[in-house]
Amino acid sequence: MTISILGILTALSLPVFRALINSQSLDKEANIIASFVNKARDNAINSLEFVQHGVVFASSTVTIFYGNNPVNAATSTTYTLESQNSIWNVNFTNGQSYLYFDKLTGKPNTSGTLKVKHGGQTEKIITIYATGLVEVQ
Repeated sequence: MTISILGILTALSLPVFRALINSQSLDKEANIIASFVNKARDNAINSLEFVQHGVVFASSTVTIFYGNNPVNAATSTTYTLESQNSIWNVNFTNGQSYLYFDKLTGKPNTSGTLKVKHGGQTEKIITIYATGLVEVQ
């Protein structure tokens, strides 16, 4: 009797536990993406390599690059998202899937939002403001 009650309680708690793990995974990914944006901004403010620095967003990767265009640019660091997570709906005011920051001021060339989703069910919104500040919601 006790074992069957324990089995029922375990079966009831598994979906809640799985949802918690998925939520934590999504939070982690969104914070990592935000940290990449902040790192690119910091590199630009500090004039590292004496150039602007930017971030390009693909469905499963985030890459910091040198300069103001990711095409043929030297890259610094790339992060690959966990397999169940993806970046989608990159919506910057310039219509591109990347942004770069001005040297010294750290102002981005564009602003807007992007979404990080976990398995198509839950999502986080990352906002990059015209001042260069980043917010995860």
